[in-house]
Amino acid sequence: AFYSGPCAFDYTTIKWYVMHAGSKPESLENGGNMGFPSDQEARGQLLSKRQLAIFGEIDGKSDDYIRDGLLWLNSMSPTEPILLWIDSPGGQPIPALSIYDRICISPAPVYGLVTYMAASSASLILQACRIRAILSHSRIHLHGVTYREVPLQLFLEEPAKFTDEWKRIQDFVFQVYVTRSGRSREEIEKLSKEEKPLYADQALELGLVDRVLGTREEFKTLLAEQVATAS
Repeated sequence: AFYSGPCAFDYTTIKWYVMHAGSKPESLENGGNMGFPSDQEARGQLLSKRQLAIFGEIDGKSDDYIRDGLLWLNSMSPTEPILLWIDSPGGQPIPALSIYDRICISPAPVYGLVTYMAASSASLILQACRIRAILSHSRIHLHGVTYREVPLQLFLEEPAKFTDEWKRIQDFVFQVYVTRSGRSREEIEKLSKEEKPLYADQALELGLVDRVLGTREEFKTLLAEQVATAS
């Protein structure tokens, strides 16, 4: 089950976040001397609770991690829900699209929970989740697709090639937002151009999330509904 014990937001997840939050104290390297688990141990504990996490910038390693996690969890149960914690500024579009596809085809339903921010490609990944939840003081950012993983020289040599690909991906991303939110293409494009943060209530009103969670009780109720739906 997702939930175990009196605290909904379990300490294992907090420890995992500290170890992956970009800048971390030297004492935390390789598990450190403060009682924190190694990366492998922390991920193993998350997996044992059918939980995955996307924290920090999205890249090829993120895609590998989600791929392996989804394969393992689906092999254990193709019906029991999987909780995906999300706190990310976005990242590379190709790995993000791969993660989006993997979540969409996962036999076990994936439920996303934004714990601080889902920006750019992270907000796209959230749209792949069966239920899209967000904490009450978290936010979502939409903006256009960028090619950060493409070397500048390659772009300069064949700009038309990458421009066409960029347009194809951008059209797909906009259509995902349109489909899941029920908003018009014009509204989605306007939001992307403005690049303003959409806080939880705004995201809910725009149809970009399904639930806003502010208490442990709301979190537990949501998980109980998910488990009941899966069974």
